Amino acid sequence: MTPGPGTRPADRVVVPGVAPAFARSAARWTRAYPRGWRLRRGHELVAVLADLAGPDATRVDVRTGLGLLRSGLVTRHRSGPPWPSRVGYLLLDTTLSDRYATWVVDDLTSPRYRMWRAVRSSWPAVLPTAILATGDAPAALRLLGLLVVVQAVALLASHPETVRRRAVRRHLVPGPPVVGPRGEQVVLGRTRRLAALPVLRGCLALAATGAVAWSAAALLAPVTWSTTACPADGAVVTCTDVGTAPRGPDVSAVVVAVLAVALVVGLVLAAVARRALRRGLPSLPGQPGREVVPPVPTAVTGWVAAALGVVAAAAAEAVGTWTLSLSVLAGPACLVLLTVGAVTLAAVRDDATVAFVDVVRLLAGRDVAVDEGEPALAVPSA
Repeated sequence: MTPGPGTRPADRVVVPGVAPAFARSAARWTRAYPRGWRLRRGHELVAVLADLAGPDATRVDVRTGLGLLRSGLVTRHRSGPPWPSRVGYLLLDTTLSDRYATWVVDDLTSPRYRMWRAVRSSWPAVLPTAILATGDAPAALRLLGLLVVVQAVALLASHPETVRRRAVRRHLVPGPPVVGPRGEQVVLGRTRRLAALPVLRGCLALAATGAVAWSAAALLAPVTWSTTACPADGAVVTCTDVGTAPRGPDVSAVVVAVLAVALVVGLVLAAVARRALRRGLPSLPGQPGREVVPPVPTAVTGWVAAALGVVAAAAAEAVGTWTLSLSVLAGPACLVLLTVGAVTLAAVRDDATVAFVDVVRLLAGRDVAVDEGEPALAVPSA
């Protein structure tokens, strides 16, 4: 079995006996056709166009090109589901009827499926941003920037094959046999699991960044919580207002105490985690149906972007630009995660075959299940 989708150059029509310049021109005009249709029949269409144009033609004439554009759009419309169902699939990830399984396979095998999937899943961010923009444009821009960073980190850290297999399980299993544009079929492949070591290293670096940045912000931010009496219908009620005021020494002492308590809690949880891992790691079951894979190379960029976002948010709070006061919660939480993560990394550093999901299950006190494989789109071996 060889990987099928997203691993070969796509949409290149090379036809023997046809001039490369004419083939490139024809390929540009036929972009209106669905990708699967082009991969299955594109070379035949280019050969016919070359025969009709003559041996000296170097490009498709405009009239023929416009006809190809119209036919391609009609084919794209007729080969897919109705627009209400298509919008539901693209925006809400709803399932389609089995009659459109080939259309779904064409979508899943696109080399840029992961990117388009991330873009399509970003639409819920538009509504809250639009609502905020009507009253507080700067806040809306900050929210939009935060959502863009989160989405970018998720996109960079996600593995294309993992995203595709998740979609295969949702949209094609169970279902009728279907063949993709390059011969891809739904087969039972080995379950892909992220290796624990690189994931723990990235999480530990992010937790360390958050612990330092948020703890410093908690000590330096000029934000205090104050309650004021607000009149309402003749009665007096208590409301909470957040303002930027000079931080007194008593507040700093409270913050230091909270951070110290978080550190103690982290050390206690780290001892519990160490005991659980020492007991569970040597007795992990064999996993013949599993494939332990490292994170994608772009995951490093995602972790760096997340760390920069944490530092930027903490700095904004430290200077009083951001008055949300997340550092009071984020600083202690990162300290706890840092201590537990350090102990966990030390426990598994000698075994590169341990999956991250196994570590999570052991820390949660759950049994490690044996993976039996998962459906995937691939070209079956001959």
